[in-house]
Amino acid sequence: AIPDSYELISQSEDEVLFHVIGYYMNSGKDGLGITDSYDYTEAFPIRMVRTEEGWRLAEYHITY
Repeated sequence: AIPDSYELISQSEDEVLFHVIGYYMNSGKDGLGITDSYDYTEAFPIRMVRTEEGWRLAEYHITY
């Protein structure tokens, strides 16, 4: 229910690197039957590079 967010890591005239940050929730029962629930985030890199034809994605990830 939380939308992805983005974090700029670096930028230059020829490259931009940032993270897409996904928000997740894990819930379930452990081996003793105790319900365990926690939230966490995971960051994935996205890298854009400038080419002669314009900006292109060189590395791309999506969150689930």
